[in-house]
Amino acid sequence: MRCTQETISDETHLLGMISEMAGDIILRTNRDGFIISATSGLDALGVDLSEMLINPHLADLTKGSHALAVRDYHSLALASKAGAGMISFPTIAEPTVGLDAESWYSLKLRPTPDRAGTLGVMRSLKQERALEQKLVSTVLTDQVTGLPNCTALHMLLSDALICGLDGSLVMIEVDHFRAITLRFGQSMGEEVIAAVAQFLTHVNRSGATIARMEGERFVIFLPAIDLMHALAWTQDMITTFAAISNELAFEHTKLTLSAGVARLAGTVDSALSRGELGVSVAKASGGSRTECGDWLHGRENAEKIAPAVQFGGCALTG
Repeated sequence: MRCTQETISDETHLLGMISEMAGDIILRTNRDGFIISATSGLDALGVDLSEMLINPHLADLTKGSHALAVRDYHSLALASKAGAGMISFPTIAEPTVGLDAESWYSLKLRPTPDRAGTLGVMRSLKQERALEQKLVSTVLTDQVTGLPNCTALHMLLSDALICGLDGSLVMIEVDHFRAITLRFGQSMGEEVIAAVAQFLTHVNRSGATIARMEGERFVIFLPAIDLMHALAWTQDMITTFAAISNELAFEHTKLTLSAGVARLAGTVDSALSRGELGVSVAKASGGSRTECGDWLHGRENAEKIAPAVQFGGCALTG
């Protein structure tokens, strides 16, 4: 297919719309590396193609050894079927633009289908880092509460175990949460979750981390806090929440929390499992209370071992 000037114009217009949404600079060069078209972002670098009699070369966007590297990169990209990776270099912006004297950009080029030049994308490294941080934040943040999510918690606890840090986990659940959502709807359920997150953030200990696991479940990591102190602090927090909820009861519905406490030891999954055991027993016992998952886990193991010990004793005395 032969590319007409109209086709190139349409493509440039479309690419311009895309780049404006993404904040990138999309440009096209000829075989010699001269810029023949670019989206409006290039103006921020002090380069206005409409006012130039001779279009600038890609290397004119930088200086010194970087200019030579850009020329070589363009040649490699033009000769390659899939492009030549990416290059980063400092651009020299006009002082009137209001940018720093030296702003770093990345450039990725690919040859055009007709091999008449290259098509490239330039992105500010500052913008790229901001996008990466936003992506990381999205991946590791719960969207309802703004708290770290399950993935972030696992990373934190894994790092703590690797570093040999001691501490306790507090697993918290909203009592009768399913009944609340069935009665008032999912949106009300999310409001309850957000309110609980706000309360936990307000009463949280200094240095502790709160995360939302899933549904109505939260986990607080209390570094350097032993089980006894964690149990006392958690029960006080549970009691405080019940008192506040009693004063603000909605539709005769009183919100309460249950919690399970476990020591951060072994593996992340085993510690969370013991915390889950504690909160499950607390809820089964009526809710609005705290149970120690480690003690319950030890009791379960003792009950499993007891029949075998008793049988062995009978066999020996028999």
